[in-house]
Amino acid sequence: CSEYVVTKLRFVNALDFRQNARILTDNEQDFSLNCSDYASQQRLKIRDVMKRRGMRFLSLCINTLLLSLLLGISFRAVSYAQTKFSYIQNNIVRTDSFVRSYEKVNANSTEADNSRTLWIFFTDKGFTDETELNSEIEKLISNRSPRSLKNRKKVKNPLNFTDLPVYKPYIEQISDRALRIRQLSRWFNAVSIEISADDLSFISSLPFVARIEPVKYHKLSHPPSPIKSKPTLDKRGSSGDIDYGASFAQLDQINVVAAHDSGYTGEGVLIAMFDTGFRVSHGSFSDIVNSGRLIAQMDFVNNDSIVSDEDSEQEQWHGTATWSTVGGFRDGIHVGAAFGASFILAKTEDINSETKAEEDNWIAAAEWVETHGADIISSSLVYLDFDGTVDDYSIEDLDGNTILITLAADLAVSKGIVVLNAMGNEGLGPTSLWAPADGHKVISVGAVSQSGLLASFSSRGPTFDGRTKPDVVALGVLTAIAFSLTDSTYSFGSGTSFSTPLVAGAVALLLEARPELTPDALMIALRGSADNSCSSNNDYGWGLIDIMAAINFTGITECDSTVISTNDENLLPKEITLFQNYPNPFNPVTQIEYSLPVRSEVSLIIYNIGGQEVARLIDGEQTAGVHSVRWDAASLSSGIYFYRLHQARPTSGGQAGDFVRTKKMILLK
Repeated sequence: CSEYVVTKLRFVNALDFRQNARILTDNEQDFSLNCSDYASQQRLKIRDVMKRRGMRFLSLCINTLLLSLLLGISFRAVSYAQTKFSYIQNNIVRTDSFVRSYEKVNANSTEADNSRTLWIFFTDKGFTDETELNSEIEKLISNRSPRSLKNRKKVKNPLNFTDLPVYKPYIEQISDRALRIRQLSRWFNAVSIEISADDLSFISSLPFVARIEPVKYHKLSHPPSPIKSKPTLDKRGSSGDIDYGASFAQLDQINVVAAHDSGYTGEGVLIAMFDTGFRVSHGSFSDIVNSGRLIAQMDFVNNDSIVSDEDSEQEQWHGTATWSTVGGFRDGIHVGAAFGASFILAKTEDINSETKAEEDNWIAAAEWVETHGADIISSSLVYLDFDGTVDDYSIEDLDGNTILITLAADLAVSKGIVVLNAMGNEGLGPTSLWAPADGHKVISVGAVSQSGLLASFSSRGPTFDGRTKPDVVALGVLTAIAFSLTDSTYSFGSGTSFSTPLVAGAVALLLEARPELTPDALMIALRGSADNSCSSNNDYGWGLIDIMAAINFTGITECDSTVISTNDENLLPKEITLFQNYPNPFNPVTQIEYSLPVRSEVSLIIYNIGGQEVARLIDGEQTAGVHSVRWDAASLSSGIYFYRLHQARPTSGGQAGDFVRTKKMILLK
């Protein structure tokens, strides 16, 4: 009986719940019920077949085994729901939609040599029960870097199915027909390959192939080449023991110089740079290399560890410029925002392909740096394509849930990495941003001039689903950079490519000062302390960052807390009152009001349905009057939340004793 079930129900296992859900819910109980419904449907189908064949006893065995299997399915559903990740493979069972997808891949390819570049998504990772799952995860834990495990612990997202390797026997069977294995993706349980169109039918017939999709090619939104002559705008300066040279203005604008004066340099923070190549020998990076802070290098284009130029002298200029803006140091000439940080370099794009870039290289790099324990990804390359072919992504796909690179970026955040990405240089017009700047958790960066005016080329939001983008801005006009012409050349460049690493370097200082911050909490601090936090929009986002204000951020901004007070005692509130929030339900911002008849020590805390504290809006002494607090829950998932007002004690006369009131509110996205 067991052998028969294993044969017939190979794919009714921990992974089969993917057919029921493209988007994971954070409500684990509901998700487990979805799994239960699916398993019940499968059980009924098989029981009918058995009855028709007169195999009632075997049907009974199968029912018993499937009930046991359901326990494993529910366990895995809970485990996967904790990742809060919205992309899950579907179509495990062959359907008409799969056939159409396969025919689309075959019909729409235009490669002259009859080859195709494809994603092959698999149904499983070769295990069928909870014991095997736990065993494989334990192996991962023993081999993971302490930094990576620390990041995962911080975000309460332990190693899970998405971290397990792609099943090797599946790769071997695919490689027998593939012209080239390009990249493996643990997160998506997939492999990207180049294959002859003649072999597509064979690949699609393999029982472990869930879906086939084209690897998307994207246009790169590059900034113009750097200015080789010295521009007239050149505000130089020094502070303390550091002579910043031409980079003083861009760092001082976002209060990085003050952070350096306070002793923050990014020490202990690991930053991953994704770009077209890097001139590692440049003098700006001498201290990084000589002090052993260049941790790893990988070229995902040529599959080697050489990230400097191999063929074209133009490949490395862009990466050299962005890296220097984050971490370069040449006293008196150029200083990066986080010159004390450590670095991982990933060459993900080949500019010899002119305007095309492949999404699988970026995804492979993200998975690689996560295993090294990277704290930050700084990516100044943005992607989209409007070539007019059937397989193009479109404006409608900029919703944070569709484009594969965006999904990978959000998944990286869920695993503890702060991901910063350029908005793009597409200029005026709504929704001119490019992926992965549309990510829900990605910190998207626009560009301003030294006077704080928005750069004309800086891409705008909103995302297609209406979220505000960019998140923040920094200098992207005539930004001081290292230039790769020689090992001692410096220049100026413009683009969101250069505002992004400025913010990434500032974020490293913030993590050094407050290492306990999760990526979500860090985004809140960065936004809440920026100069446009009270009136965020789709040009500047939450505004120009102030990294010292972010370091000292307590969760309350000037625009968040409004106090209505008076000297007329007759107009003061007569009692403590906690009002219902409004609007309710809300998405994602709501107002909470309460009244205090006397000066009091007050706390206002938000809890999730599990009783865990998710936000502390007020914690300190407040004057008598009516108070209004704005709460932005953009980083949280839909669900029921509770807000509790606690008056510890009045500090001058009036009522005695504690006051505690709790009310319910609903976040509905």
